[in-house]
Amino acid sequence: DDAATINLAGKAASFLSSLAAYDLHDANCTGSLLVHFCPEHLGGKVEMIEKDLWRIRQEKLREVVGDKCPFVHRFVDYDEYDWETESFKVIETQCIPAVLWASMTESCGAPPNSTWGKMNPKKVRKLAELIVGCQFEFKGRVTSTTASGGDPYINAGGILLNEMDMSTMKSKVVENLFCCGQVLDGDASTSGFLFMRDFAMGKVAGENAALLALRSIEGGDE
Repeated sequence: DDAATINLAGKAASFLSSLAAYDLHDANCTGSLLVHFCPEHLGGKVEMIEKDLWRIRQEKLREVVGDKCPFVHRFVDYDEYDWETESFKVIETQCIPAVLWASMTESCGAPPNSTWGKMNPKKVRKLAELIVGCQFEFKGRVTSTTASGGDPYINAGGILLNEMDMSTMKSKVVENLFCCGQVLDGDASTSGFLFMRDFAMGKVAGENAALLALRSIEGGDE
């Protein structure tokens, strides 16, 4: 059902998929992802989060429960220093994005525009359990996001990196063979730094292949 399909994207999804690239490849990129959204909040324990949700419920009886996640993640931006306060800027972001939070609260029995006051202990407990263990079933990768409609990823598989001299991009297995780009084993999105990786490898492979050809000519080899 396309209406029920969502895409897991962003830095976290890319990082997680890279950690299990070969396992995902073997499983045809199908599996289950269990997410704890607030591991740093009150030790990440479901009982403590439940208790805090009930406190919030008591304080915000008339506010809409699905508007925004009440838990925030704080981190220090070391690139921005305030000389007046002599401190780095602290950035706060919601632990769970607004759209996802609305969906989670609805699945716990809080329909749109429902207030915190209508959250009974059972619903609060279910929401706490969902925060510490939200399960996503995934199947496959998006294959039509590029302008040409092709696959936006390179997938695990190809020439093994330990079979290559990465300083010259010359094969250790096949004599006088230089390789670069997506024929090499790897798993990543084809955007951003991956293009730079391919361009850099192409430059190294091309230069060293040309040097080898020149040496062969100078030495009289065919």
